[in-house]
Amino acid sequence: MFLVVRFYLLMQLLFKKLCVSAFAFVVMLLMAANTYSQTPVVSIIIDDMGEDLFAARQIIDLPGPVVSAIIPHTSHSAEVAELANQSGKEVMLHQPMQSVGNLRLGRGGIVLDMTQRQLQKTITDNLESIPHVIGVNNHMGSLITQHPGHMQWMMDYIKSRGDLFYIDSRTTTATVAQQMALETGIPNARRDVFLDHEVTKEAIMYQMQRLIKLAKKHGSAVAIGHPFPETIAVLQSEIPKLAAYGVRLVSITKVIALQQESKQDALQVKFAKK
Repeated sequence: MFLVVRFYLLMQLLFKKLCVSAFAFVVMLLMAANTYSQTPVVSIIIDDMGEDLFAARQIIDLPGPVVSAIIPHTSHSAEVAELANQSGKEVMLHQPMQSVGNLRLGRGGIVLDMTQRQLQKTITDNLESIPHVIGVNNHMGSLITQHPGHMQWMMDYIKSRGDLFYIDSRTTTATVAQQMALETGIPNARRDVFLDHEVTKEAIMYQMQRLIKLAKKHGSAVAIGHPFPETIAVLQSEIPKLAAYGVRLVSITKVIALQQESKQDALQVKFAKK
């Protein structure tokens, strides 16, 4: 009888310890999940995709959700989009737009003397030429993105589609693109850093560090780069280190969602103080 009672008491003690351990484990998991969700995030978009298939494959093979922004009607635009989608990477239309310097646009470009119908047909044709597109950003466009009328036409069209977001590449400080997207109710974000305005590994490394600092300051940051060998080399080296730097690489759709959530939280705090 004594042995039975002792065994019973031991089992009770063991059960209590297991419960405490399980509770502690759950608490640790919740704390880890909370820390993970609060980790600053970055998104990287690579523009000018579609002409160089070898470089595109290198970009698509990078670890993490690096976004492919593809120029329409280029030699391999549809193929690059398919490869990116098969690898689980997001695909964007890199929409050519007229620049202040009137640089060559190629097929599918938007220019200032277009009518609304011509502009929207151009975007339609471009989207139909590239599969799996979920968003749009501007290729060049320092002239067009300054014009509220043309940008409103574009945003009205994007809104009517109901399945696209817009990223303002900010090729000019006078851009109204993101403001038009906000006013039209389109999911949006803006470029914070150009990785390779200066195409050297040292300069690109410096811009990567800027990206990380901005993400830590604001919670998220967006970089745009190009499929240059120097950019690819830096990304191959640095993307695996991002976690050690204290940031996470996420999709551009995740950044848009987080930024919208942050704005809503800020509005709630503002109204609560009134």
